[in-house]
Amino acid sequence: MSTGNFLNKIGGKEFIDNNATSLIKIMEEQEFKSALDAEDYAPLLIAGEVSRWDEFTEVKNYIYHNPQYKNVDLDLPVALRLIGLYLRDKYLEKYTKLKKVE
Repeated sequence: MSTGNFLNKIGGKEFIDNNATSLIKIMEEQEFKSALDAEDYAPLLIAGEVSRWDEFTEVKNYIYHNPQYKNVDLDLPVALRLIGLYLRDKYLEKYTKLKKVE
């Protein structure tokens, strides 16, 4: 499954692009020590925000009406994980030092 195509199809990319500033601001409060910390936190952050954001309704409706995407079982945790990876990448564009290996 192509993550980019999937994110576009369900509206996850648009959701993150439209809300990246406020989501990254919340992530900044966590003061992550590693890129993995940001990766683990991103889907949890989105999960906590899904009922608050009207824009996320499109994503939830897609998942409800399409429980499979290209032979992959699709549910909210799977979608949140993939959308979270995109949010993580946006965060790491700003905080590149977390990607460095020592």
